[in-house]
Amino acid sequence: VWASYFTMRYATPLLKHMQWENKFQPVDPGVMALTASFYAGPLMYITSRTSLVLLFQWMNSVTVPQAQLHERVEGTVGMLAFLSLLASVPLVNSFLAQYVHRHHTKHKSNATERFMTTRFNDWKHRYLYWFRRLHLCSRKEGATLYHLFAENPRYKKFPLVSTRGSDCFVYGWDEAAKAYIHQVRLSLMDAALDRQTTWPALTIPICPSAHPTFAAGVLNTHLCGKWTSPPSGKSVHFGANQCQWVQ
Repeated sequence: VWASYFTMRYATPLLKHMQWENKFQPVDPGVMALTASFYAGPLMYITSRTSLVLLFQWMNSVTVPQAQLHERVEGTVGMLAFLSLLASVPLVNSFLAQYVHRHHTKHKSNATERFMTTRFNDWKHRYLYWFRRLHLCSRKEGATLYHLFAENPRYKKFPLVSTRGSDCFVYGWDEAAKAYIHQVRLSLMDAALDRQTTWPALTIPICPSAHPTFAAGVLNTHLCGKWTSPPSGKSVHFGANQCQWVQ
């Protein structure tokens, strides 16, 4: 499991350097842990009970001097190979998930993703919100980060890690109707957004103006005062007290 988490976190610089964000789909860390756990058992069985064990036996002896083949075993190469197999799980899952997503979108082009809803979430959170019936609000706002990611995946800070589970849903209650009627989805900007500060054409700057009346931040094309529009056409407006939550 930890080998998979290591890959999910530290493969990010390579993916972003190669600009491969559009080739991978963020993976739910919880599902990733379950997948790696179930994957490890069969993998261990195959490597120990099939002819694949001969390959690992060769790895254990490849760095041992010929004169000491019957006396020494060097397990470093075999261990690294086995860890590499485990560490590849998130890459395979993420790549296949993106393939399925593209295939699904291609054949259902008339269906648009509703990023604002609780259904667009990791499986455990989706079940929780469904159980509470919090998806029935008539008015929904927010989730601008996910619209941005769909427009250009390079803005994802961690291409392999789903950050949807960290989102905050704020609900407005109607006392007369005795029901939730308004939902705002907030995303933690620092955890999800790469503002592309090293690419001038894509950079999303932070608005220098203060917004003390904003409860949460906003990502849009609006310009405050005489501020020049950035090449990307977008900017982040922090809420009161430099609030990192963005609608």
